[in-house]
Amino acid sequence: MQIAVFLQILWVNGSIFRNLSGLGIMENGEAMSTPEPSLITIFILFGMGEVLVFLHYFKFRALFRLMSLATAVFAAVAIYEALLTDPELWVNSTWQWVGVFIN
Repeated sequence: MQIAVFLQILWVNGSIFRNLSGLGIMENGEAMSTPEPSLITIFILFGMGEVLVFLHYFKFRALFRLMSLATAVFAAVAIYEALLTDPELWVNSTWQWVGVFIN
């Protein structure tokens, strides 16, 4: 179960970094690295990471599994958006595939 927590926290950190870099690029007036980098998404991801660690630490296995399912759905939606959004929304295809790889 510890490797599951590690991989999920790695996913959370990668997704937060990707959104932060997208916000930085957007703030400079350049084309966005992701279709919709969002501060709200960053806070949601951070909260998900905190809840995952809390549930794992206090051994709430059923709730941990439900939260893991929520992270899987969140990642699946991000992959779906990365693969099916208009390529014109991306700076280049590298950012698109970084999003798929992270998720």
